[in-house]
Amino acid sequence: MITFRRILVPTDFSDNALSALRYAVSMAVKFGAQIQLVHIVQDTALILPDSINPMPIAAPQTDQLMDIAEREFTELLENEPTHGVVIQTSVRVGSPYHEITTTAKDLKADLIVMGSQGRGAIMHMLMGSVAEKVVRHAPCAVLTVRHQFESAVSE
Repeated sequence: MITFRRILVPTDFSDNALSALRYAVSMAVKFGAQIQLVHIVQDTALILPDSINPMPIAAPQTDQLMDIAEREFTELLENEPTHGVVIQTSVRVGSPYHEITTTAKDLKADLIVMGSQGRGAIMHMLMGSVAEKVVRHAPCAVLTVRHQFESAVSE
């Protein structure tokens, strides 16, 4: 029998990521699982390496981005029904797909639930699809959520 105890949900706080979280909460209720919600702060050196942009750009500091993510988590969890599911949050810095797969290994996740499209079309062209890379490198099953998902969990 397939069972899920630890579900990893990467988020960039987009609508697609919210749909994935709702899907994960619904699954967690059914399986009695916990959710680890993780946000990856993209290392700016990975976004625009010197060969593409030789002039330094004014970008928020990593600490500022991590603080913003923590505030986003607080707001998200205050406004989103969790139906009693234990949800822990974490913020990591690095390449999104690498940090997601590493977090899944560290957590010994049974499942990763993530949106299939994030915020940036330009970043998709430059970096490729994070979801696609996660599917190829994940240590566990990956469920990608492409559409708006409304929870089937009753209040």
